[in-house]
Amino acid sequence: MIYITQEEINQHIETLQTQIQKFILKKDIQFRSIIGVANGGLNISRPISQNLKIPHAELRVSWYDGQLKRQEPLVDLIDCIVLEHYCGNLLLIDDLTDTGDTLITIKNHPKLQDKTFYTAVLYHNSSAKIIPDFYVVEKPQGWLVFPWNNT
Repeated sequence: MIYITQEEINQHIETLQTQIQKFILKKDIQFRSIIGVANGGLNISRPISQNLKIPHAELRVSWYDGQLKRQEPLVDLIDCIVLEHYCGNLLLIDDLTDTGDTLITIKNHPKLQDKTFYTAVLYHNSSAKIIPDFYVVEKPQGWLVFPWNNT
C-alpha cells in the first residue's frame, strides 16, 4: 500500500489547477461546470472549483451493491440533473484513473452523452482505457491510500 499525505494532495491539486488554468488561457475556453466524482474526486474538484470560480456539481458511480459487483454500474447524478440542459464544456475531476471505467461510464451516460467533457485526475494509471486531459502523476504500482480513505 502507498499512503498519500494531505501535503502531497495539496501540491498535486495546485499543479492540476495550474495545468487547467494554462489550458483555459491558451485555448480561450470556459468550463460551464466542474463535476467532482464522489468520493475521492470531491476532495480535488471543490477547491479547484472555488479557486477558478467555476460552478461545482457532483456525481457518484457505484460499482458494487454491498459486496456484490453490479452487472452495470449505477450512476447517481446527485445534483447533476441540471447538466442535462447545459451546453458547453464540462470538467470532470476524480482522484485517479485506474482502469478508466469510471470516467468512460460517466462520459457515456445516456443523459450526458452529448456533453463535451474534459477529464482531470491527480493519479493516472498508464494502462487505463482512457487518458485524462489533465493529470499530475503516473500512478505507481500498488494500492493508493488517500487521506480521505483513512477516516
